[in-house]
Order: sequence, then C-alpha cells, then structure tokens
Amino acid sequence: MAILDKRTAGKNKSVGNRQKFIKRYKHRIKDSVDSIAQDKGITDVLKDRKIVVDDYEISEPEFSFDISTGERDIILPGNKTLQKGDRIKRPKKSDEDAGTEGSDTGEGMDEFTFTLTKEEFLDLYFSDMALPDFIKESLKGTNKYKFKRSGYSKDGIPPRLDLVKTLKQAMARRIATKSERYLDDIDLRYKHFVKQPFPVKQAVMILLMDVSYSMSQYEKSIAKKFFLLLYLFLHKVYSTVEVIFISHTQDAKEVTEEEFFYGKDSGGTKVSSGLQLAKEIIKDRINLETTNVYLSQASDGDNFPEDDDISSNLVEDLLGMVQYFAYIQTEQPQRSEYKKKRGVKDLMHLYSKLADSYKNMQCRHVESEADVYPVLRDLFEK
Repeated sequence: MAILDKRTAGKNKSVGNRQKFIKRYKHRIKDSVDSIAQDKGITDVLKDRKIVVDDYEISEPEFSFDISTGERDIILPGNKTLQKGDRIKRPKKSDEDAGTEGSDTGEGMDEFTFTLTKEEFLDLYFSDMALPDFIKESLKGTNKYKFKRSGYSKDGIPPRLDLVKTLKQAMARRIATKSERYLDDIDLRYKHFVKQPFPVKQAVMILLMDVSYSMSQYEKSIAKKFFLLLYLFLHKVYSTVEVIFISHTQDAKEVTEEEFFYGKDSGGTKVSSGLQLAKEIIKDRINLETTNVYLSQASDGDNFPEDDDISSNLVEDLLGMVQYFAYIQTEQPQRSEYKKKRGVKDLMHLYSKLADSYKNMQCRHVESEADVYPVLRDLFEK
C-alpha cells in the first residue's frame, strides 16, 4: 500500500506553524535590527540570520507526573524479572538529571534559536510600510517593452526580409511543384518580432552625508541606522538596489561605505558640493528610463549662508530626477533646542520650504536612535 502526501507546502510541511511562530515573536525579530545596525554594513545585511528567543518565552504549560507522591500503571514488554504487584524502586537522582540551572561551561537549554530568511525578515519588519502613492503612480507602468524575434511572417516591410529563408522556401516550392518560376510572392519570408514586456526592477539609492567637523560620531551613527533601514526597505521592493555613497565637507567625493561612515575628513560645510556631485552621477551613469533613483541626505543642518541659494536650486533639479528625496537632520536635542531659542535658520528651514512645494520630498528631525524607526515609518507609512 502506498501513501501519497498531497499537501501543497512542498518539503516544508510545517510552513503554517512556522509563520504562526514568527508572527508570535515578531517583537524579538524587530529587536535584532538594532544589533544588525551596529555590527553590519549597509550592503552586508541581506543574509539568512539566526534569531534567539529565550526559552521562557516559548515554554507552554503541560501536565507532568509527580514522582514524589503519585502512582501510575506501565507496561514493560519483554520483562522477565518483575511480576504484577511488584514495587519498582525510584531511581536515584543523578548529576545528569539535575537540570540546567547552572553550568560552568555555559551550556544549557535556556535559549531557542531558529533561522529567519531575509524574505521573512523584510516582510515582517516592513509589513505596515509602503512606497508613497505618488511613487506608486510612477511605478504603475513599470513594464517597459522590447521587441523579440518570433519566427517568420509572410508579410512585412522590406528591411525585415530574410533572404536565406526566402530562397529556401522558393527552392522547396519549385521542387514540390516542378515549377520553373524561380521566385514567387508566396516565397517571401520576413523576420517577425513581437512586443514583449519586461519589468523594471532596478533601483539606485544615493546616500549623501555631511562629514565636516561639526558632524560627530553621534550624528553619524544615527544616520547609519536610518540609511540601513532605508536600504532594507527598498530591497524589499526591488530585486536589486545599488548604493552610491557621497560624503562632503566643503568638497564632495564618491567614497566606499567604510570611508562614508568612518572617514577622518573634516573641514567647513558646503552642501552644494555634494548635491552637485549627485546630480552629475545621475546624469552620467543612470538611465532614468529604466531605473528609479532615491536620494537620502543626512546633515546636522549647518551650511555656509552664501551657499543656501545654490543648494536650493540644486535640490530642485534633483527633485525632477529622483523618485523620492528624504532629508534627515541629525543633531543632539540640546543643540536643536539651542537653535530654536536663537532663531537659527539652517538646512531644515531651507528644505522645509522646498518640501511644501514638492510632494516627492520629506524632511524630518532625528535626535536619537530611538527616533529612527518611527521616522522611517512616518516617511513610508502605508
């Protein structure tokens, strides 16, 4: 007799239970992002990863036998020494049965570990987020079209006439019909092309950060966490995301990820230098017909006053090229409060005016790491 398993879950027959388990411990999964942001680079986070759940969180109530007072009936198959009514001595408790309350080797059963795939991680973490509606509208026509060869046709335009196929067809006709006519209209064969859609899944994310003297490691660490979550979110939408790093003081340059976050550059602040480089990269290297570009800028808000108008014009140019421009101003609360009391006008003041006119630009203050995820959700709320 053969038994066939016709369940549709493939090899993972317990996929339903797995999803329930992941949903139940969603809060622990989200906590893992904090450690990822600290230990991993932006482009090195999309891997299957182990999630650790404390044993007490997954333990469930169960009935157990009290060996100190209870009685029970058991069957001992193949027993030759005991008869019905005989009493069995309770075994002595050995060191191996002492449990795992303490261990000098660190071993025990206090944690449960399971592997979470990158797809599961992204789906859970960004389950209540989406690209803004105005971006969706621009992506509704994400299917571009190209012409693909699809056999031959008896009708067509002269440039598509296939001479070899036509001559073969004429020769076959002459042999079959014993005709002396060398070439007939019915012998003509044209290359046939069909219009085939192909999805546009390419995305480029440009990260632009002020690395001048005023940007401390505090501001940079907040920016890194925001950039990391933004990268993960875009990777959930697109199959591949290219990341371009631009850092600037009074001068701008394209750098590696390590140089971007841990470089030792210092100097004055000229925001237009970074914006100009971003504009040049888009124009020279990115095909806007097939690629969606996202630009995220992090700064402490400082800039040379004479550079404000130039920066404002460059931002307007970029807003005509990118799908979304997200600006975050990272600064400690004391500094932010000081600016407000003194009426200091900074980049946030300049950019907020632009954001009022352009719906594909948003600006937010991020004063602590705890604000990063709420700000990201606010920027991309479903």
